[in-house]
Amino acid sequence: MKLSHRARENSPLSLSMTGMIDMVFLLLVFFLATTALVKAEKQLRTGIGIESDNQSRPDEDLEPAVITVSQIEGRIVYEFGVITTSNQAELFDRLRTYRFKSGGAFIRVADDIPFEPIAKLMSMCRSFGFDPVTYVPDQE
Repeated sequence: MKLSHRARENSPLSLSMTGMIDMVFLLLVFFLATTALVKAEKQLRTGIGIESDNQSRPDEDLEPAVITVSQIEGRIVYEFGVITTSNQAELFDRLRTYRFKSGGAFIRVADDIPFEPIAKLMSMCRSFGFDPVTYVPDQE
């Protein structure tokens, strides 16, 4: 079919819009179906966890456990953080509830301390989950 210029001079030119509207709707549906919706950056969660009770953790949770064993007036005295006691049961309760066990435990021992209470202390530290447990002789 050949259109000549002479035949068109007297008749108005008209285009059928149906095909174009169909193509526009098909493209619109295609782009809507394949678009991945991304959350706005302000709606993204951060990777930093926040404690629910809004309390800061004590400083002792950030350091490894250091237990100093010495002898004062013939009694064996254990120092752990701010606690100074000669009662092993009290020390064991404190060690059991200590949260930062992955940092390990360091047991600093004076020269005049017998072996048996130190061995028991090291065994209890291991059973409470401290890893590693290190014996450190006192340098004083």
